[in-house]
Amino acid sequence: MALLSKAFKVFLITFLVLILFLGVALIFYKVTFSQKEVADFEVGSEKTSTQILIATQGSEFKDNVLQIITSHQSMENKYIKIVDVSRLDTCKNQDWSKIIIISSIESSKIHEEAGEFINNYPDKNKITLLATSGSGKWSGEVLPVDTITTASKKNLTEEFAQQLIARING
Repeated sequence: MALLSKAFKVFLITFLVLILFLGVALIFYKVTFSQKEVADFEVGSEKTSTQILIATQGSEFKDNVLQIITSHQSMENKYIKIVDVSRLDTCKNQDWSKIIIISSIESSKIHEEAGEFINNYPDKNKITLLATSGSGKWSGEVLPVDTITTASKKNLTEEFAQQLIARING
């Protein structure tokens, strides 16, 4: 009986250490790989006829893509509003010339607010989605918008920024 009790104690301690390890690993993963929140800002004058909404998340790749887009010479006579993807619902009632959503894919899904915005926005032809993932592939839900998928790799920043600029100007 005492032997069974000792074996149970060893099992219980091992199980608790494993749970603790998994909890620490989950917290580390979340802190390391979670997208940062982006502060809202605007470029250009709201009085221009071309009004662009860019919703994004904070990461080195996305920040660099955004910087290339907003500083591009073709954006000089355009109004660009940048918001965090989590605040897309605050922009749904405005008639945008073009909407760019830059969202990470987590568990085969884009950010929940991005998906809701896309599904509810009346003119899907105005929306381009840049979906980023570790592998650059996405096997999730097919959305009724122009979608580009890529891995968030530094050497791809310029290429995908130029693709988005072409869609804004196209």
